[in-house]
This record gives sequence, structure tokens and C-alpha cells, in this order.
Amino acid sequence: GVDLFSAAKLTVALTTVITTGDSNDFVNIDNSTFNGAVTINAGAGSDGVHIERASTNVSTTFRAPVTINTGSGNDSLLIGFDADDRAIFLLGPITFNGNDGFDTIDFMDFNSFPPGQPVLLNWESVS
Repeated sequence: GVDLFSAAKLTVALTTVITTGDSNDFVNIDNSTFNGAVTINAGAGSDGVHIERASTNVSTTFRAPVTINTGSGNDSLLIGFDADDRAIFLLGPITFNGNDGFDTIDFMDFNSFPPGQPVLLNWESVS
């Protein structure tokens, strides 16, 4: 069935792995700090991964490498809302993989990435 993972105001000390099933799944992350590596694996289906898409004036910080695989299907990865609601990535590698299907990624200019990051793989629409 449809999976929904929503996290707000979290502080996570160690590695985080979020894996959804093979359906139309959604992952929402807002106002959180991840001190360990983060991996998000959205399975097959039209999935949405949203990071800092709410207007709350608090950012989400990733202090270790991040990998987001949206799986097969027509997926979207949306990161950031405005200068006060953005994602801060402090350590590479940062890899965003759209996999199979028509995939859209939108990561606003006000998000922060280490030099040379992120690595974008298999995205048909990038803005």
C-alpha cells in the first residue's frame, strides 16, 4: 500500500535509513538535524520526497553523507522552500538518484551543499 513517512523537529544521532514499499509513497522531512549518514530508498511507484517544503522558518541540517534513491516510477524530489526553510548539507557525498521513469528534482538555490555536490543521476527534469 501507500507509505507515508513524516519527520519534523527530530535530532538523530546515528545512521538513518528510510525505505518505503512499492507503491505511491511519500517522505516528508522538516525542521530536523541528522548527525549520521542518511539513506532514503523509495521503492517502485510514483514517489515524492520533500525536504523543508513547509514555511516554518527553521532549516534541516544533514551533517554526514546523504543518498536519496527514488526508485522506478515518475518521482519527485523537492528540497527547500525559501531562505529560512532550506536544507543544509555539510558533508559529501550527496547523491540524488531518480532511477527509472520520468523524474523531477527541484532544489532551490538557497540550499547549502559542499563544493561539487550534489551528484545528480537519472533526472529528466532539473530545476
